[in-house]
Amino acid sequence: ERDVFPEAEDTILSKLQGNVIKLIRRMRHQNEMTKQEQERMKGIISDLSHQLKTPLANLKIYSQFLQKENLSENQYREYMDIICMSVERLHFLSENMIKISRLETGLIHLKCQKYKVSQTVLKAVKDIYPKASHMGCEIVYREDRERELVAQFDADWTAEAVFNLLDNAVKYSENAEKKTVVLSVRKLGLF
Repeated sequence: ERDVFPEAEDTILSKLQGNVIKLIRRMRHQNEMTKQEQERMKGIISDLSHQLKTPLANLKIYSQFLQKENLSENQYREYMDIICMSVERLHFLSENMIKISRLETGLIHLKCQKYKVSQTVLKAVKDIYPKASHMGCEIVYREDRERELVAQFDADWTAEAVFNLLDNAVKYSENAEKKTVVLSVRKLGLF
């Protein structure tokens, strides 16, 4: 990209040169945008594969537990509940894979509404509780009790994000006999 003909000249060659330089710049810009889009897609695929790992691992582990012959009725029900919950999460994730791609391309928007924070957070706690209980992990929930916390967010995706945080906390908590994961929700000055 260099000027061979003076830009100030009003000749066909200088005009052609100006148009070629503009074309080169546009093509470079489009190439850069394509690279950025590819990086975003890699990130989305990586995030989805991470989110799919947990319910798939749960299905594998708890289906193996069900094959044991000396299960009590309570254990059987608990394991089946976990399997059903994992199937529901897989269904939710697979349904929303398309939504994520549409969200990235601007075709859909998050359903942000005002919700009670505690309801969404406790949904995630309820979903992780059987696994935490099985692993000997207690989940302690603390919320600012002075007033009910309400915020504007997409309830399903926020519950999924909180679940992922809790799942990682349960999985990677210290190898103590009694593990405790503390989940604290409070209102700060600006958010």
